[in-house]
Amino acid sequence: MSAPSVVDGQTGASTPPILTLPVEILSMIFRECDDDWENLPDLPNIRGTCKFFDSIVAPMLAAEWSGCLRIYLSRPSVKGLGTMSSTFASQVKTIRLYTLRYNSVLKPDLFARGREHNKRRQDICTEERWSASTCNSPRKKLLEDIDNHNERVARQNQYLVAGGPLADLLQALHSLKACNNADVSFEVFDSPRPYRSGVVESMTIFGIDASPQTHDTSSIVKILAHAINLSQYPVKAITLETSYGIRPTNKIQLEDMFWNRLPSVPEVYIKMQKRMSEAVLREPSHPHLKVISISSERNHLTMTDQSFRLDYTGRYDPQFSRPNYGAFYDFIRGKQFQKVTLNNVHAHHDFIGSGLNLRSENLVCLEICGVSLTKSFDENGRLGTALIFLGHLKSMSTLQSLTLSGIVDGDHGDIQQDEVIWNGQEEIQMGLDVLIRKVKIWYI
Repeated sequence: MSAPSVVDGQTGASTPPILTLPVEILSMIFRECDDDWENLPDLPNIRGTCKFFDSIVAPMLAAEWSGCLRIYLSRPSVKGLGTMSSTFASQVKTIRLYTLRYNSVLKPDLFARGREHNKRRQDICTEERWSASTCNSPRKKLLEDIDNHNERVARQNQYLVAGGPLADLLQALHSLKACNNADVSFEVFDSPRPYRSGVVESMTIFGIDASPQTHDTSSIVKILAHAINLSQYPVKAITLETSYGIRPTNKIQLEDMFWNRLPSVPEVYIKMQKRMSEAVLREPSHPHLKVISISSERNHLTMTDQSFRLDYTGRYDPQFSRPNYGAFYDFIRGKQFQKVTLNNVHAHHDFIGSGLNLRSENLVCLEICGVSLTKSFDENGRLGTALIFLGHLKSMSTLQSLTLSGIVDGDHGDIQQDEVIWNGQEEIQMGLDVLIRKVKIWYI
């Protein structure tokens, strides 16, 4: 790229001297300006100076960018994704979609009489350091805040009802295809966008529950699936990060939305965390999330940090269940995988059968690394034993590779602590026979 001419041909105005420098020299100058990036982000400001500077700085920023976009499903946020410059669009690796569902808020009666209302007004005056003489003005300000919030609710709801996210996502996917970027993963994260700082506290003092409710990430997944299908964009992977605990049943229908309808089959992840209140939710990709993944070929199931065991009251209430995983739960139990990997699982002795419904028709490779078996009883009141677990493994006649490590019975001890890898049915059966003889002693 050459530097611009010294004199503007139309206006006759002289070009600033800095614009006459070679691009290589300008790049070196801009990099020096950016040495203190963490303290003062200079490059974005330089980029906005003129189109010529933008053409130099944009590739520099794109080269240092992680490639992860965080997009709320609101018009300004999604629209920006579709109008992104090709310099950055070509570098996108992950697009994380956040749910955005505001609740409208009913106005309180700030002028009601009574001891409780007077105390609330006194509390808010103390909290905001308002004097008694100016108390009426803050009340009016709170009502204005609620009005402004409810207007945002109406605009956002209209945007969703009118299919705005679908149209804007479709444009964004076409932009990615236009710049030949076919290596993008999508993540859907159930995170409410918070109210403006201070508003929630003010509302709470007046007895208003202002916590956002975002109970249906599956609708966001549907929008994404439609956009992928219409654009024929080859998505690399799709991740849904959601939660269980206080939430209603997850209405996940991934087997219908993705694998049977999309132009290319993505790898699918479900990341689950326990949530005790609307306000408590870890950041995305937290290392302690429960993870289930299925490969793009749909033949490899991986489960990490899952629980199939009884809860503390003795009731059968596993974390891996239909209320938590929706139709994804039924898909896993009905699917015959060729390879299954289980990491760090807490379970009862019969979890391979009654929990996973794991059968041996097509299973070739099984890896179990870290299982803690807890005391359990069947429906007839009989005590479960490690023999049930090992018996399931012995019945898998098509298995050609079995890896075991960290298999522990909580009441008796190690079943197989060190890693063993057995190949072929003969070696697998011999190894399991040794373990069966070991655990039989526990029940004599």
